[in-house]
Amino acid sequence: MSVPAVASFSEELWSSIGPIWQAILDHPFIRQLTDGTLPMDVFHYYLAQDYFYLLEYSRGIALMGQKADPKHAPTFMKHAESFQFDETLLHFRLGLTHEDVSRSSPAPSCLLYTSHLIQVALERPFHEVLGAYLPCYWIYWEVGKHLLKLQQPGIPVPFEQWIGNYGGGGFGQSVMEALAVVDEIAPRLTGAEKNAMKDQFILTSRMEWMFWDMALKLQQWPV
Repeated sequence: MSVPAVASFSEELWSSIGPIWQAILDHPFIRQLTDGTLPMDVFHYYLAQDYFYLLEYSRGIALMGQKADPKHAPTFMKHAESFQFDETLLHFRLGLTHEDVSRSSPAPSCLLYTSHLIQVALERPFHEVLGAYLPCYWIYWEVGKHLLKLQQPGIPVPFEQWIGNYGGGGFGQSVMEALAVVDEIAPRLTGAEKNAMKDQFILTSRMEWMFWDMALKLQQWPV
């Protein structure tokens, strides 16, 4: 009799955000990006906010690398450099301008998300930091792969390029490297440590949904 396969801890993490993941797929921003109806001013707003986000996210990834096992540190330093340079450069290729950046500032949901990430990177142990930073890697890859299957012909070129970048193998390689670290360290974690890591993963997955929602609503400071 075959023995049922035991789910990896990374699979357990993904299962924990099932409703959040579905809410992301159902969000109008994602649906409109897929069929090409997303207003271009919303897309440009998103690019500017994501630019601000990536600057802080890459800084946090570098901080996480300093807490990682020495054999994993180079991986996260490489990822930090990619997020800071390759991903921000992509945003300019997609239509972001320096004028967009200079006349913008982080919106409330963007600042909430990045402030939380930096605080976790500075104050929490490595496994919790990894749990907090993983959703941005993983959800973007899964969204990109999902949209590659659904995108409509003739959508604006920037939308097509965005989908191709995040659904492609290059970005996916970084995700797989991060997931490999998750499943390598998981057997050494206590039950309480796994729960703390999962709590961080769930919280920032919610913030991923909030980021899409912020962009669709062109969120501004209320006062």
